[in-house]
Amino acid sequence: MSDAGHRRYSCVMRPLRYSINVTLDGCCDHREIPADEELHRHAVENLAQADALLFGRVTYEMMEAAWRSPRTGEMEQVIPGADPGDPEMDPIIEASELNAARERGAAEDVLMKVLAEDLRCLNAHSHLGNFAFEHNTKQAMRHYMVGALTLGTDFDGVLPWGLIDNRPFLRCIHGVGLCFWRLGDMKEAEKTFIRMLWLNPSDNQGARFNLANVEAGHSWEECEEREA
Repeated sequence: MSDAGHRRYSCVMRPLRYSINVTLDGCCDHREIPADEELHRHAVENLAQADALLFGRVTYEMMEAAWRSPRTGEMEQVIPGADPGDPEMDPIIEASELNAARERGAAEDVLMKVLAEDLRCLNAHSHLGNFAFEHNTKQAMRHYMVGALTLGTDFDGVLPWGLIDNRPFLRCIHGVGLCFWRLGDMKEAEKTFIRMLWLNPSDNQGARFNLANVEAGHSWEECEEREA
């Protein structure tokens, strides 16, 4: 028993590996050293063997920003006239039902009335954009853009689709990307889809597929014909 206990609690020093990037002329600044795939693979293999990593202050501060968990945000959903306990009092649902019944003018009137009460209703902006997208892309862009601009450019967190109040904003920014793409502005479409992936990494809206098509130079019309 004493031998077993001794083996259990004995401390055996494991190898301590020191790693530093140095050029043949003695430069130790990793930013000045060209790194190829082979060098990166070698570094990753060494890291994979380690139980723990020890960094100096400067190196740690460089790495810490990348390791930090992103801030999770949830937008505020504003729907004037809605009653959470009564779906029949929700003007967004009313507008959707009117549109499904091919009463688009009446649906738009309901949503415009909502916006007259409070312009912060992103659900109204996204639905108006959806209604206009097929027949007037520029008008759809105006509706989507109002919603997309509600989030400042300095926000560096994530807006998960799973938090329901984020969805109206995510629909607006998705609409902006689609409008840029359909209007032939590939650069802005690419930037918008990339931003969507940063905001919602789970990509419930398929931004990565749109991004792949845009980066490949495929027009909106080409993709529509291919999927028809």
